[in-house]
Amino acid sequence: MKQLVTFIVVIMCFLSCKQKEVEIPADVIPYDTMVQVVTDIQQSEVAIMFLKNKGMSNKPKPEAMYNYVFDTYKISAEDFDRSFLFYSSELEVMEKLYGDVIEELRKRQVEIESN
Repeated sequence: MKQLVTFIVVIMCFLSCKQKEVEIPADVIPYDTMVQVVTDIQQSEVAIMFLKNKGMSNKPKPEAMYNYVFDTYKISAEDFDRSFLFYSSELEVMEKLYGDVIEELRKRQVEIESN
């Protein structure tokens, strides 16, 4: 009996350690697309800061850059805001999302440096 209880406790520990599967609602941008959108937004923000630091007076406006990204993925600012709010409410998912964004930015940097 003691072995059975120990076995059940061990199984319960393994099950509780498993990451919960988060179901993404239909009105939320799919995870892989969201990674690309956030990556493009981060890259746009860096470009804006770079141009600002270079003293470019005709630098693109952040809203224009965001709209370009949204148009590229055929989403609206509202779609992005709703999706970002959803992903932000799931800490583990948001951490993974930003980890994937960082990885994507690294890949793009390597690609740029190799050309």
